[in-house]
Amino acid sequence: MGQATTFPCIELIWRGISVRLPAAWEMLQFSTDYTRGRCAFADRYQYRFELSWSIVKGEPDYDRMVGDYMGKLEREKVGADLVRVHHAGWHGFTGTISGTLTTRLGRYLPDLGCLVEGVFLWTEARDEALERQVVSSMEASPPDARGHQRWRAAGLDLNVPGVAALEGCTLQPAKAAFSFSNPKTGTTWQFERLGLVPNWFNGDLQSWLTRHLGTGLRDLRLTTTTRNSHAVVHAEAAFKPRALHLRRGHLTAAAWIEPA
Repeated sequence: MGQATTFPCIELIWRGISVRLPAAWEMLQFSTDYTRGRCAFADRYQYRFELSWSIVKGEPDYDRMVGDYMGKLEREKVGADLVRVHHAGWHGFTGTISGTLTTRLGRYLPDLGCLVEGVFLWTEARDEALERQVVSSMEASPPDARGHQRWRAAGLDLNVPGVAALEGCTLQPAKAAFSFSNPKTGTTWQFERLGLVPNWFNGDLQSWLTRHLGTGLRDLRLTTTTRNSHAVVHAEAAFKPRALHLRRGHLTAAAWIEPA
């Protein structure tokens, strides 16, 4: 994961891309698009960083790519004082774009088949040390031996089957929710982290999980186990799936109060 950073940082893994960012930068915008997308991060003052990806046929000619983009910005009179930058295999430039001091750096990640770009939006002076530390940490996060892909964001660290596509995401101060699905089978995976627990939780995990799963379930079975010194409630049930060709669906779920 590159060299050790010197600032409090968090690891983000999104769409198979891993990056370490300052802990104060929160993800406020995101894309679920696999082919081409963007995530944006801000601190309490402004947007600070953008991560984008785009599937391409192969490694581009970086000199030409960067030069063409710089020329376009200068012709449109939105770029000024642009200077080329290279860090650890990342290619780009820094300068003023639309009135904001900016650094853009891109690189082809062959494991993903994507051109990945990091964009820094500086509030005052450019922090070259931070810039180097962040781009040095940017890399592909490959599936594990089971073929599961890791996603890490908003206080959740997930390992999802590789056939699962990100379908939807909710990011709120007291709620983070991710929904994945296999478009071929209709199987879904849902994950949630709910905050402000003392305001809504009465201490009965089984009752809460039953209510949370809703109606329409058959043969609901609840069991409680202990994991890492805290209670985990497991649920299994049958349900009528929406897909017409399926006669019976199977649901499994687990809920716990995370002590950390």
